[in-house]
Amino acid sequence: MTANVPGADWESLPSEEWVARLAVASKDAESGKANPVAFELSSRDEAETRPRLSVWAKSITSYEQAWQLMGANQKYCFAFCLKPSDIRSIRPIPKEPLAEPLDVVWYPLFTSTNGEKFPDQRLGAQGHAGISGLKAGLIPNKAQRKSLRSQLADHARVIPLPVGEWKEVDANHST
Repeated sequence: MTANVPGADWESLPSEEWVARLAVASKDAESGKANPVAFELSSRDEAETRPRLSVWAKSITSYEQAWQLMGANQKYCFAFCLKPSDIRSIRPIPKEPLAEPLDVVWYPLFTSTNGEKFPDQRLGAQGHAGISGLKAGLIPNKAQRKSLRSQLADHARVIPLPVGEWKEVDANHST
């Protein structure tokens, strides 16, 4: 079963759903392997109280829609695709000290107008989700964080994106 309809904030995605993380070109990606660096939280992500690494539910958001929502930047020319069931099965190495397990949860996007937040109505925005459990404070040591990113990369299917064929649409385009 795939999502088709997004869940509530922090609700887990169905295990059978495919999620995509858009990534920049690298030697690894060009040779068909995901680069673990693509699974690092940004400083902006880290600053959140409960950070999540952005991914997109494939049953709701196409690669092109995700690319548009991320600013139509030509550098995002690969999608690293994973199943939530695979993400949830990953355990850090070393196993001790205990760490919070990874999960894939809904992560609604919002826009702001005059200081008020509203759900993002752009095409594909409803498919935004996030991988939780990657924050430094939740993963006791650097070796464990590195092992989680490496395992995420190992599980990922690498899809080259035809971004040169896509055209940027008006950022205010909505469904």
